[in-house]
This record gives sequence, C-alpha cells and structure tokens, in this order.
Amino acid sequence: MSGIVGIWNLDGRPVEEALLARMSATLAHRGPDGEGWWIRGPVGLACQQFRVTPESAHETQPLVDERSGAVVVWDGRLDNRKELLERLPAADGVGPDAPDCALILAAYHAAGERAAEWLAGDFAYALFDPRKPQLLLVRDPIGVRPLYYCRTPETFLFASEIKTILAH
Repeated sequence: MSGIVGIWNLDGRPVEEALLARMSATLAHRGPDGEGWWIRGPVGLACQQFRVTPESAHETQPLVDERSGAVVVWDGRLDNRKELLERLPAADGVGPDAPDCALILAAYHAAGERAAEWLAGDFAYALFDPRKPQLLLVRDPIGVRPLYYCRTPETFLFASEIKTILAH
C-alpha cells in the first residue's frame, strides 16, 4: 500500500517544505518505490509509492495534469480499467498502459466530482483542482484503504495514517 498526505493552509500561508517532508516521512514504510512531493502556495501533496501493478511501473506521484493544473495522489488499485477506458474520451490520451492515477485525472475531467462513481477497486485518493480551488478526498465504497483528515480554522490535513496528521 502506498501512503498519501496533504496540507491545505486555508489562511493562504505557503506550505512549509520541511513540514510536508516530516509528515511524509511517517509513511516511508508504505513507499519502498520512492517519494514524491508537490507544493504550490498554500497546498502541498506527497506520496510514498508502492508500485504493485504493471501500469504503475513508471508512475510518478503526485501526478499533475498539465492542461488543468489538477493534481492527484493515489493509493489503490482499479479493478475496472477496461470499462473505465471505454467511458473516457479518446482525446484524453490515456491508454491501457496508463497508471491508475492518470485514469483518475481523465475520469475527473470527463465527469467532475462524480468520477468516483465510475471506479471499482480498493483505493483512496486526493485530487486538488486549483481552478476552483477544491480538494476532493475519495475512498472506495467499502473503505479498504485508510484515509484520515483533520480541519482546524487555518488548515486542512489528510493522510493514510493518523500518526501522519499527529506529526503536524
């Protein structure tokens, strides 16, 4: 299982790189295949990657969509890749070898917030859309993958494990 974590400073303060690094480090045991970060002003996302499918072999997270600026961190496995690919517009440029997180971004562009209804598998993901600005946190219906969150007046935090939030 990968580990995901994020910070959104609702008061507009920039995310401190050292803080995101400290929080992400609490999930290092979940990510033997590397760590990735993304910080833009008051929002920061990180992923400790554990690649378990052939499509994830060259995956990089957080994954940023260059057209919209939307960014996703993903922990999971899609079980309906074929059906999902059939629903997605060909113009999105995702194919059978695309990593799951790329399919998530394509589904979001096609269906917006309702994209999660198109997914089958076990997963947890966070998608930040800077155009709105909006942060979506999504888990599979059974809740196999953990996802914790905390909101204070100034900050919204989420992570795969509660100890990551406590590291804040």
